[in-house]
Amino acid sequence: MRQSSVLLPFGHSGRRPRRRKIDYTAAAQDV
Repeated sequence: MRQSSVLLPFGHSGRRPRRRKIDYTAAAQDV
């Protein structure tokens, strides 16, 4: 949940994540 704060901006726009953002997006889905 704490990491979600950082994944929020990237996780929300999971339509087309950036290169490194992909890692964060995948983690967001895990949570």
